[in-house]
Amino acid sequence: MAGTSVAERLTEPISALTGDELPLRVRAWDGSETGPTDTPVGVVRSRRALRHLLWKPNELGVARAYVSGDLDVEGDLEEGFRRLRQFGRSHGQGIRISLGERVRAVATIARPSSVASSGCSAPADAS
Repeated sequence: MAGTSVAERLTEPISALTGDELPLRVRAWDGSETGPTDTPVGVVRSRRALRHLLWKPNELGVARAYVSGDLDVEGDLEEGFRRLRQFGRSHGQGIRISLGERVRAVATIARPSSVASSGCSAPADAS
């Protein structure tokens, strides 16, 4: 998987878990992008956003990452969040990630040049 961008590494586990592509473009903190070009852009500004999204892979995790400034939407904000909400609803009541799937997701994204130097520990209120 040499040459895979950080943005692709971020979206691969989601595609693997859901069997579907995210309905918006994703830009990672290193500037790499993946996904459709005619949609709002989900901007993952910080590796800390991953912690929020892995431990609460639902609207709460997205909200925490957004409020903390680690996740943003460029373009039509309402449209971006609507697409994410519909994506989550079309895959059940949010995406449920088992401990094993979390470990695999962290292993997928925590390769050299992506997140290896940053700790992806659980937030204090992780359950």
